[in-house]
Amino acid sequence: MIILMVLGFFLVLSGLITEEYLSVRQAEVMIHKLYLKQQAYHEAASALKFLIFYLKSDDFSYDTLNDGWATPLEFPLPEGEMTIRVEDEERYLNLNLVRTEAGFRIIKRLFEELSISSLSPELLRVWVGGTGFWDRAYPPKKAPFDSLEELLFLGMSREDFYGKTRGFVFYPGLSTLTTVWSNGRVNLNTAPPEVIMVLSPRIDRTLAERLLEYRRIRPLKKIDDVVLIEGYNFEILHDLRPWATVKSENFRVTIEVTVGEVEGELRAIVKRIGPALKVVYWRFS
Repeated sequence: MIILMVLGFFLVLSGLITEEYLSVRQAEVMIHKLYLKQQAYHEAASALKFLIFYLKSDDFSYDTLNDGWATPLEFPLPEGEMTIRVEDEERYLNLNLVRTEAGFRIIKRLFEELSISSLSPELLRVWVGGTGFWDRAYPPKKAPFDSLEELLFLGMSREDFYGKTRGFVFYPGLSTLTTVWSNGRVNLNTAPPEVIMVLSPRIDRTLAERLLEYRRIRPLKKIDDVVLIEGYNFEILHDLRPWATVKSENFRVTIEVTVGEVEGELRAIVKRIGPALKVVYWRFS
């Protein structure tokens, strides 16, 4: 009987010791991961500083997809790797253009081009404070879009938001062609054809693709250069003047870092006005 009691005591004791050991081990693993996460953050923050320095040295008179910042960079790290991607926001349409009558017509053309049916541009105009009929149970925001995800809140389908296929035709999602961070003008040197097409009712798919072919060899240094492209005339130039540019002011930076078994991502918006740059938004996760 005594032997059984002693064995029981040692079993309980060994169980407590094992549990304590596992708790300590879990704490060690968690602390190690926190250390690696902090290391990933510092690597990403250092990379962002380097990128800002690089953008300062870039020719800001015009921006193209041939510039160094437009090429993704990959770096090895002592315990992992890092990838840096930069996109200019001026390649996209700013959703907040919808508030003005002229801007509304452009956004409406984009909705038609993308065959969007789950949400109307008229509703977007009222949401940001423009005129129109509001049919939701909640009041409109009456302020500019702060995030593209507001479209999902308003009821846009995920297909219209991310992209869809109808028959043999693929329609890009609205979130892949719009932004809330740009200055409102579209950089003709970086914009996709769907965006270029809606800037003027005179530009069809053929003319948009022709501009893309032209800029690969000879980037536009000023808006007036579009008349050098076959099929573009002064009427199209007149349509483009209020909405187009050849340089970018806002850049979306994504820095992905892997350190050991830990991954981290830094997202930032960098605003450039002339040679000066400023980080207007950043988040590390």
